[in-house]
Amino acid sequence: MNHAPAIGIAETRQRLLDAVDAIADVLVAQTPVDEARGTLSAETVKTLEDAGMFRLKLPTALGGAEADPTTQILVIESLSHANPAAGWCAMVGSTSVGMPGAFLPQEAVEQMFPGGRIPMCAAVAMPIGRMEIVDGGYLLSGRWPFGSGVRHSEWIAAG
Repeated sequence: MNHAPAIGIAETRQRLLDAVDAIADVLVAQTPVDEARGTLSAETVKTLEDAGMFRLKLPTALGGAEADPTTQILVIESLSHANPAAGWCAMVGSTSVGMPGAFLPQEAVEQMFPGGRIPMCAAVAMPIGRMEIVDGGYLLSGRWPFGSGVRHSEWIAAG
């Protein structure tokens, strides 16, 4: 059985939890704004992005934290304690960028992460849309009742 090395896990965990502590006051202050609007404010999104929270699950080879599952849970829990919507959207955003970063072929990674730039991503998981192959790509249609983080994302994974 192949196990990931434990070297760096404790340091990564502490660095991420320290980053959450550093932004907690901003997240707490933004909670009423985010809840009233039903979406994260630009300030909340920028705060999360600048602190690296959307990179939580992204492979280190692409500039992410590649945090282990326990660290992911602790970070999301800490974010959610400060601002529940921010914690949820950080979980969705970090998963939405981490999955393609880990599993797409190199050609797709180069398109999604041009020049090493990490995009903002979201996902909608309910399989209620329809996709058709068209000249030059795909046509997606449908209506999803919600898509966490979709308003501040560049890429969206849809079921």
